[in-house]
Order: sequence, then C-alpha cells, then structure tokens
Amino acid sequence: MSIRIYNPVDSITFGQYEGTPLSKVFKYHPHYVEWAIIKIPEFAIDMEAFEKLPKPTPVHLKGAYEQENGFVKFIIEKYNVQPYSKDDKDGNKFPYFSGNEFLSLIEEFIRDKGYKPEQYDFKFTSNTKKINEDKCNEAGEDDEEPEPYYEEPDYDYEREYFNTMTDGQLGDYDDFRERGGDLDKVDDWSGK
Repeated sequence: MSIRIYNPVDSITFGQYEGTPLSKVFKYHPHYVEWAIIKIPEFAIDMEAFEKLPKPTPVHLKGAYEQENGFVKFIIEKYNVQPYSKDDKDGNKFPYFSGNEFLSLIEEFIRDKGYKPEQYDFKFTSNTKKINEDKCNEAGEDDEEPEPYYEEPDYDYEREYFNTMTDGQLGDYDDFRERGGDLDKVDDWSGK
C-alpha cells in the first residue's frame, strides 16, 4: 500500500469528487475529507496546510435548504427535469448529481442567488488527526530507501553457525575443525 499525502491544491483521485481540488471539497464538504482519512487506507493529508485554510462554508447545512429560494428549489428550477433522482425517506424526488456536479451547482447557487453561506467552525477530531499522523509517518518510512543487502566479504557462515550453536561449549572453532569437526557434528551434538 502506498500512502499519498495530499495538499489542498491536489486534486482528489477517487470517489465522487475525483478530479476536484481538495481545497474545494474541504470548503463545501469538509466531512468528506475527514471520512477519506478514516476510511481510505492510502489517503492522508498535510494536516497543517488544511488547518490554515479558511473555515468551510458547506451549503448542505441548515440555511440553504430553509430559504424560500433555497438550494433544492434552485436545482429544480434550473433543470426542470430530474433525470437522476433518488427518493428521500418520504418518497419525494430530489435531483441527484455527482460530487463534482454538486460542488459546481453550489458555486453557481452562491453566485446567481447571492446566497451567503455561513462559515462552519470545522475541526478534525483527535481520532482523525491520530489516524492521519500514523499514515503520514508510515508514508515517510516508505520514502526512505532501504539499505542495500550485502554479505560481508569475510563472513564465515560455518564459523558463525558453530559459535551460535555451541556458545563456546565445544571450544574454539579452529580447534574443532582441526580435530575433524563439521556442521553435522555440531547438529548431532546440539540434538538438532
């Protein structure tokens, strides 16, 4: 698994907001970014950079829907037809749009209707911050190049094996070899 640490200017590479800069997703749907940290194993963010962004202004929160000329009405009037719709719990039809379409509509609604969304004092939970920190640390470890494997030129496997298995109880390795000892005798002696 290769963890990617996203900055606000990076475009998200998965899900309903694929291709959208994360700063825009965070602005209108900050909980999606938090959800991605928790649920997507290879997703992490530069927490410090996101915490420096202006407070989010999610239109989907209370306010936009309560206005007489609210967001849902704006969508219905704009499109008149509802080719993609889902039933809500009461069986009413509401337009359904992909994440990118939804964010574009929010911006259009704000621009055309003069809606002024309230800033939302969003903070990542301590659990989310911990998960993100762990992922960033893991990603940092992945970036380190592994030390190349090599055998020491003077490495004597038999000598090392003898010393490990006997812990000096059969004397010195060189003396043992001079007396005709070999690794089979070490294994026999150790009961291996």
